Amino acid sequence: KKMEANTTTPSSTDDITTTPSTSTTNNSTSTSTTSTSTPTATTVVGEYADKDVAKPALTEDNRNKEKIYCRHCGCTILDPNSASLIERGIFLHEDKKTTNDPSHGENLHMFWHVQDMWHFVNIAFSHTVGQCKYLTCADCEKGIVGVQYPSVDGTCYVAHHRVVYTPPPPRS
Repeated sequence: KKMEANTTTPSSTDDITTTPSTSTTNNSTSTSTTSTSTPTATTVVGEYADKDVAKPALTEDNRNKEKIYCRHCGCTILDPNSASLIERGIFLHEDKKTTNDPSHGENLHMFWHVQDMWHFVNIAFSHTVGQCKYLTCADCEKGIVGVQYPSVDGTCYVAHHRVVYTPPPPRS
């Protein structure tokens, strides 16, 4: 997955990702991180991991018709009609341990756009990492489900590919 660097803070969140700085010289790409590993905004280049995922049930105004649940523990993340489905390219890391490693994540394009943090039923925010905060289920904290860009507009993006619409059966 090749990323093209853009070291400026985005004015909007169209096709952005958070990865450590990447530079290209003489046809070789090197990734450098500093002790703070500040992510920069970059344009997503390549295939989207969620390109073949079916769209969920939507209202007439493109909002979630059903509850949205954590795919790991079944906790409710969003109630019906609390987010809009949008298409926006964002590179999203797999879990909190890999936020400084650009090879551990995926390009996604279908996200639930949540206007502000008060619309969530249950969500946890990471500390700010570069220009973003990562979102995870507050009950199990297994994996990153989305991202917030506080310096841009403060809205949140929950990956359609990383949530479910029917709660998983309880574990025994």
